Amino acid sequence: MFFIEKFIEYFNELYPINEDLKTMVLESVSGVSKPVKMIEIEAGPNLFSTSLFTNGFDITATDTFSEFSRIANSNKLNKENNVHVFNIATIDIARYLGCDYFNIALCINSRILIINNITLLKKFLFDVKMLLKENGIFIIEVANFSKYDLLSDKIVLPERKSSRICMESSVTRENEIYYLWETLINSKNNNTKVVTNRQIYPVTKETIEKIAKEVKYSSVEFYNDYKKTPYSIETDRIVCVLRK
Repeated sequence: MFFIEKFIEYFNELYPINEDLKTMVLESVSGVSKPVKMIEIEAGPNLFSTSLFTNGFDITATDTFSEFSRIANSNKLNKENNVHVFNIATIDIARYLGCDYFNIALCINSRILIINNITLLKKFLFDVKMLLKENGIFIIEVANFSKYDLLSDKIVLPERKSSRICMESSVTRENEIYYLWETLINSKNNNTKVVTNRQIYPVTKETIEKIAKEVKYSSVEFYNDYKKTPYSIETDRIVCVLRK
């Protein structure tokens, strides 16, 4: 279960705009004629995409949760810059959006974990490839499950923190199914559960590499961060760059 109304208040603090990601995106499309067509999938309140308005981007943002899409649609900057915001689940993006249309796609902040089995994950990577123009780029950022023992009963993920809130995350395993748990802890040490027992699929580097090959991306690269630090097994998160 996902208690989204409790999560929204702190989203900006827990997932601030990453300037290194902005640099990576701009470098990835440096040779593309403007407007650059970008889609952010599972975009939440669409904070990152908003930061690219002044760089000649035509932006589409989708999210499975209507609450996030409603916030993004009410954002004044989104309205003024004609951002296309849709409440669409990952399973339906290729059904409702145009093929061979986007220059770049993003799925960041581990939101890819909303996909809860390997079959749907493969469909998702295939569908995003269909949305991209030739040589289009797909950037994924997700917790590095390759560093953990996936046969253990519980995995404790790194915390996310701001000056007034901390989010603790863990994944439990039962009958070979994985569940995500997330709790917010404020400065007074009060706990608020925001995700409980939500089924996920722990995406690993090896899984993405295998699927990318199966659905015929032309290349896939892995980094520790948006600065393109070479991948190492110890990293907390991985950044994957797939090219159509």
